[in-house]
Amino acid sequence: EKYVDKGPYNELELKLVPLKKVYFNSTQFSGFLFARKGNLTVTMVFFIIAISVLIIACFNYMNLSTALATARANEVVTRKVAGA
Repeated sequence: EKYVDKGPYNELELKLVPLKKVYFNSTQFSGFLFARKGNLTVTMVFFIIAISVLIIACFNYMNLSTALATARANEVVTRKVAGA
């Protein structure tokens, strides 16, 4: 080991870094080939759009189930009157 040149890497240093910091603030990881930098604004816009679509879908489900429940209630009343 004393004949191996370690170059600028004399010591190995390990750090715990949150994934959010790695992806959105990847300036310290820019030397790697696989490092991509994310855009927080675009991510938040897509998140807001996804939440909006989810809320609209829930509202549509409630409306459809309410409308079908009244139609089903009318059908049950008709069957009871018919004696079924």
